[in-house]
Amino acid sequence: MPCAWFKGVYLENVPIGFILVNADPKRLSLWRLMIDSSRQNKGYGREVIRLLKSELVKEFCVSELHTSVVPGPDGPIDFYINCGFQRTGEWVEGREIELSVSLTA
Repeated sequence: MPCAWFKGVYLENVPIGFILVNADPKRLSLWRLMIDSSRQNKGYGREVIRLLKSELVKEFCVSELHTSVVPGPDGPIDFYINCGFQRTGEWVEGREIELSVSLTA
């Protein structure tokens, strides 16, 4: 059963983003990572992923995180690949590329 786990992303006490994870203990999935458009391309998203991975290991004792992306020229797949995610070879709902990252490495 899906269980939403979410956190705000702050920079010097100013909200700049949001993360939402499906915290199903059988399979954690990053549902949303949103960073304010004025704060993008400054490394905040990569730092959020780094901190998120550490926090998920501490809170849920899991070893892998999944997400999915809609393919396209403006899609976030390169961002996730640069954060250590890899393609699983699977598709989500027939239209999204599934990615996963190890949380133990």
